[in-house]
Parts: sequence; C-alpha cells; structure tokens
Amino acid sequence: MRWAERPAGEADPAVSPAEWAALAASAEPGEAARGIAGLETTPGWEPHEATADLLPVLLALVSDTGTHHRPRITRLLARLTDPDRTWSTPVPTGWEAGLTALLSDGDPLVRRQATRLVACAVRAPERALRARLEVEADRGVRHDLLRALGAHADQGVEALVEDALDEATWSGSGWLDWESRATPIGQVVRDSGELLADDPGAVAEFAAGVVARGGVEHRLAALGCAMRALGRWRDPAPVPLVGRLLDDSASRVRRWATVVAAHLGPEAREHADRLAELAGRERGSLRDAALWALARQEDPRCLPGLVELLGGDVLSFAPTRGLSPLEHAPWPFRTELIDVLIPLRAHADALLPPITECLVAPERFEAGGWRLLRVLVAWGPAALPALPALVGLLARPGRHHGLVAVTIGRLGPGAIGAADALRAVAERWAEPVERALWEIGAIPLPSLAELTSGSPQPPGTPGSFPSHDPAAAVVLRELLATSDDEHSRAGACHALWRITGDAGEVAPVLARTAAPLRDGFRAASATALRHLAEIGAADGEVLALARTLADRPDRIGHHQGWRLISPEPIAQDQDVRESASRLLGESLPW
Repeated sequence: MRWAERPAGEADPAVSPAEWAALAASAEPGEAARGIAGLETTPGWEPHEATADLLPVLLALVSDTGTHHRPRITRLLARLTDPDRTWSTPVPTGWEAGLTALLSDGDPLVRRQATRLVACAVRAPERALRARLEVEADRGVRHDLLRALGAHADQGVEALVEDALDEATWSGSGWLDWESRATPIGQVVRDSGELLADDPGAVAEFAAGVVARGGVEHRLAALGCAMRALGRWRDPAPVPLVGRLLDDSASRVRRWATVVAAHLGPEAREHADRLAELAGRERGSLRDAALWALARQEDPRCLPGLVELLGGDVLSFAPTRGLSPLEHAPWPFRTELIDVLIPLRAHADALLPPITECLVAPERFEAGGWRLLRVLVAWGPAALPALPALVGLLARPGRHHGLVAVTIGRLGPGAIGAADALRAVAERWAEPVERALWEIGAIPLPSLAELTSGSPQPPGTPGSFPSHDPAAAVVLRELLATSDDEHSRAGACHALWRITGDAGEVAPVLARTAAPLRDGFRAASATALRHLAEIGAADGEVLALARTLADRPDRIGHHQGWRLISPEPIAQDQDVRESASRLLGESLPW
C-alpha cells in the first residue's frame, strides 16, 4: 500500500476498508494513524458490503487499551452507526454492552466520543447515559452526556455561554460535525443557539453573551445565531446585537453584520445612520453591503454610492464575497447590483442618468450593462426618460434587441414614439416586438387565442396589460375564465381593475387566490393579497386572513436548515405583513 503517494486527505481507492482497518491495528502510532485516516477519507466506503464486517474489528480495537488513537476509532464507530447517515450500519444487540462500556473508559476523550456512539447505536440508551452522568467528573464529558440526553439547554443561557467560551468544554467533543465546513467554535455556538431556537429572546441573550466575552470567531458565530433567529422569527430581540456589531473592531464582523441588516431591510431602520457612515467611509464588500442595507430601507443616502458603482467600467458588487459566518464556505446566495436597484423605483430620477450612460456605452453594455434593462422593465413608466437611449440600442447592431423591445413595451403608451424603431427589428424579434407595440398602443391588442397560440399561457405578465386599451378587459376576462395558473389569474385581476376600476369583479378571485397563505407562503397568494391591499377590497374572510397573518410570531416564508440564511424568507414575510397591515388599517412596527 503506497499511501504516502496519495494527496493529503485522500485515501488510495485501490486499498479496501479491511486493509485500512488492519493498518489501524499497527503497534506503530504513525502507521495506525494512516490506517484510521484511510478509513475516514476513503470515498464511498460507507455503502461497501464489507462495512458491517468492520464493526467487530473496530470494536475490538477500541476495547483494547493498548490500541493507538482510540478516540478516533470511537468517533469512526459512531459515524458508521449514526442512523441519520444514509449508509449507517445497525449494531447487533449483542454488541451493545461493549459499546456502553466505553462510557466508563479511562480515557475521557474516548468517553466523549462514546456519548455519541451510544446515543446513535444503542437501543434505549438513556439509562446508560444518565447512569454515567451521575458519576462523571470531567466537565467536557458531562457536556457531551447532557447533549446526548437532550438536556444541554436545561442548564440555562449563562451556562451555554460559558460552555461556548471554554475551549476545554468543546474541544474534542463527540458532537462536533463529522464533515463540517464550520470551525469548531462556529459549530459549538451554532449548536447551542439551535437548542434555544424556539425562543428568539433566549437566542439574543446567548449571542450577546458570547459577543461580549468572545473573540472574532465567537462573534461571527454569535452573529450566525442571530441570523438564524431573525430568519425564522419576527421577534426583533436579536436586532440590537446586529447594530452593536456594526461597530466591531474586526472588518469581517462589521461586514457580515451589515449583510444581516440588509436582509432585515426596514426592520433594521434604527441603525440607518450607522449604515450611512459605513457606506461613506468603507470600501469594497463592506461598502457594498452598507449600500445594499440602505437601499433595502429605501434610504436616499444609498444613492451617491450606487451612482458611483454604476459609473464603473464593470458593474462590480460583492457584499457577500468570501466565507460566511455560518459555515467555513462561500455564501450560497449572490446579490447583484440589479437586485438592489429594482426596488428603488421612487428614486428613478437620480439613478436613470448613470444607468442610461452605461447602456449607451457599447463596451460597458456588452460587458454586462445590458442586465440593467431588467431594472427598467421593473420600473415601467418611471423609466420613460431612458427611451431615447433604448431607441438608440435598437439602431445599433447587437444580440439584445429582444430584451430592449420588452423594456420599451413596459414603458407604456408614453413610448409610442419608439414604434418605428421597433418595427425595424421585427423580422428577427417578431414576438417581443409585437407585444411591445400593443403595450405602447401602436397596434390593437390581440385576442387571447392569438396570444396563447403555441403556449399554454399568454407571453409576459398579465399585470402589464395596457390599462389605456379597453379591449384588454375582454382578453383579461377570458383569461380569468380559462386559466388555472394562479400567477396569471392574480395578474389579470390587477390589470382588469386598473382598466375598469371595478373592485367587486376581481376581489373574489383575489381572495380565493390569497387564502392558501393561511397554511404557508405561496408566491401567487402573496401577490393576490398585495393586490387586495392596493385595491382596498376586503370582506370578512379576507380581514380574518389578514389578522392571522399579522399576528403569527414566525415568518411565513421561513425554511428549516441552511435556507434560514436566505434573504427571501424575510422579504417574503415583510411583503405579506405589509399587505395584511394595509388591509387592517394598522401601522407596521418598523
């Protein structure tokens, strides 16, 4: 076996698990370590048919006090028998006594790993774990026993803080992740926070305690706890901690606290002045995060920085660059400058000039500036001052004429002057050009049959149907009568109301579409509720739904697991809360 020729951390695939196990029994510590490392890192060895045969070998090794690296072997046994792993191996009942005996081993590191092994592999392990807890003197082992019994949180918040700050408590713990990309400190703080997950106030107290007495890694991990709590609950208890960390001495902590503030948007408005200072003073990713946070609050102090970014040769924007405070891995969600600009329609006057400059500069347009067309599409008629630049783009050779046509159409009848420029590119871009022409009023609106020919739904969004064309009402009513798509029906209701002004015609459809929000978030239902709030139509059932949504303590869009760190659940929840509050005639808490 030529393991020395393999890269570090990678086992030789030609060596079987049984051969690695034989090497782990070596009397030479280095050779034994290589054997254990081979078992730990052999790709895909868990489902190997020889895995079950390894269990008695490993149990015999760990039971022999003369074996080297016994804590690692115990940990390996726990990993093999962990029922949460896809390829775990059940332990025969006759072996349980031998596994339980490891709780009384003379080596406290073996006992720590044995807490998880017994919890995973032994049937009804509580009695053995509690019996050991009554006599265990080692603080680290007691910590792991409490964790195995699910009683760790019963110690109280202060005890959890002390455990997280005491390296002797968590170093060598049997409950550290098998293959985590989080640091050990991050894991301990995260797991302790998860024990308190149902009480956001307790999470805030725990995180604040860790921040007050811990180092940079502790503060980042505590911020991660606050992020998870804020992603799941509406309770603002962790928000002051986020504000405190905006002034942290470590720039990495300041940046990720700013990212959390950006996720919170208006819920972090109390920290707007500090965010404005960061946006004016900092550079790079921290400044990007501060601008994002201010933009989420629709604070005009974000505008100078955004204008400056739009003037760059490349639309660079990276607020979440690098490793996240939750795991030792890149942040899984990318926020682009376009995403920050779209909600700022009210500030179009300040942002349209630099956007237009980027669009008309050929090199910048082709280098990614064309993506700014998405912003103009979202802004609709508010982007009408950009029409001359858009017409110029149609006259210039390029591959984005279809998207330019869509953009012009969304500007509405004020863009009627672009009709000839659209017709000039119609041969290649027939569908988007035709739609743009009827959106600006240059041609009559087609029938529903013509719109849906070749596709199950009308192209584009029914909500963009031109309100200046009474003929659109006929098409929209036909769409409501024939479509089963909730998104299309919600958009059609809103468009029909804009044309006719008759809330009574569309309110029942919107109410039925919004009703599933009672059971959880659905995008079409949230859109329908927003339209009901704008229309101002609410019967008793809609008001009851709004009350339920306004009073729930958790975020309607929250997800379990790693998606708790996604910005979407917070924004979705805020959208629903805003709609519910408007229907109820109540003010929001931010």
